[in-house]
Amino acid sequence: KKEKSTGKKQKKVAGRAAQKTFDYLVIGAGSGGLASGRRAAGLGKKVAIIEHGPVGGTCVNVGCIPKKVMFYCASHAEYIRDHADYGFKVTDVKFDWSIIKKNRDDIKFDI
Repeated sequence: KKEKSTGKKQKKVAGRAAQKTFDYLVIGAGSGGLASGRRAAGLGKKVAIIEHGPVGGTCVNVGCIPKKVMFYCASHAEYIRDHADYGFKVTDVKFDWSIIKKNRDDIKFDI
């Protein structure tokens, strides 16, 4: 029997499209989806996560986490400025934007 072509390549196993079975399916790999998937896996379930964008979602990649890195960077700059009020003399302070940008952009999470 000739199979109908969908125009997409599919991995074939014994003449049929490959199928996998999971106990728990998560749609979206944002912080909520990842937490849900981790919990299910921790309870012994076989978990699959579907995500069309970067793992971690908006918060991790372009929202909360990068914002916090930038906030803490600004806080440190403020602390350095205010150290004189506590008797510290801080001179010749330099800031390298490329370092904080690289660290912010390179945040990875164990998933």
